[in-house]
Amino acid sequence: MVTTLGYLVLTFCALVCLYPLVWMFLMSLKTNPEVHTNTFGLPQHWRWDHYAHVLNTSGVPRYFLNSFIVAVSTVVCILALALPAGFSFGRLRFAGNSALFILLMLGMMIPWQMVILPLFIQMKRLQFLNTYQGLIIPYVASGLPFAVFLLRGFFRTMPEELADAARVDGCSHYGVFWYIMVPLARPAISTLVVFYFMWVWNEFLWALVSISKEAYKTITVGIYTTFQSSYSYNWPLMSTGLVMVTVPILLLYLIFQQQFMKGLTAGALKGV
Repeated sequence: MVTTLGYLVLTFCALVCLYPLVWMFLMSLKTNPEVHTNTFGLPQHWRWDHYAHVLNTSGVPRYFLNSFIVAVSTVVCILALALPAGFSFGRLRFAGNSALFILLMLGMMIPWQMVILPLFIQMKRLQFLNTYQGLIIPYVASGLPFAVFLLRGFFRTMPEELADAARVDGCSHYGVFWYIMVPLARPAISTLVVFYFMWVWNEFLWALVSISKEAYKTITVGIYTTFQSSYSYNWPLMSTGLVMVTVPILLLYLIFQQQFMKGLTAGALKGV
C-alpha cells in the first residue's frame, strides 16, 4: 500500500513537471489566433512547418552558436578553476583554509539580481558589453562558489590511503591531484558540466541586459526578440524556438544522468 501510494505521488509529480513541456510543444504547432482561442487544447491543424521557419530565420543559427560558445567556455573555465580549488580546500592543510573557504562561500549568499546594476556598470567601464567575455566572466564568477563547494565535499570523501600510496610512489601534490583525484571525480565533474551548461544555456536576464547586438545574442534572448513586435508576440514561433532550445538540454541530461545523480549525491551529502 505504501509503495503504491509512493508511485502515485511520484507519477503525479512527474506529470506536473512534464505538463509545461507538453503544453509548450502543442502551442508550437498552432496558429497565433488559435493560441488565444484554444489555449490548452490540441491543435486543429498541426503546423510542423514552424520548425523549418524558425531554423531558416536568419539570426537563429547564430544565436545557437553564441549560446554554445558561451556555455562551453563557461563550463571549461569553471572546471579549470574549481577543480584545483576544491582539491586544495578538501585535501590540503594550510593556514587560512577555513577562512578562505567561508569567504568564497559568501558568493553563494548574494542573489544574482542584486548585482545586475553594479555588474553592468563595471562591464561598461571595461568595454565588455556586447562581447563574449561580458557574458562568460560574470557567469564564471557567479558559478564558481558552488562548484568549489561541491568538489570540496567530493574530494573529502576519497580515502586518504589513495593519496598516501601515490606519494610513496613519488607523486607530488600535483601528481596526486591530476592522476588520482581528477579521474575519480568524474561523477562530480559530470554533475557540474550538466548543471552549468543548463544554467548558462537557459540564462536570460543578464544576457538581455548586457547584449544588444545581434551578433552576440544568445538563443534565449534571440528567440525572445525575434518573434515579437511592438504590440504583440508570435507565440507559436516563440514556442517553437523554446522547444528547440530545450532539446539539447534534455539530451545532455539523458547522456549524463547516471553520473549526474552520483556526483550530486556524493558532493552534497558527504564530507561537507
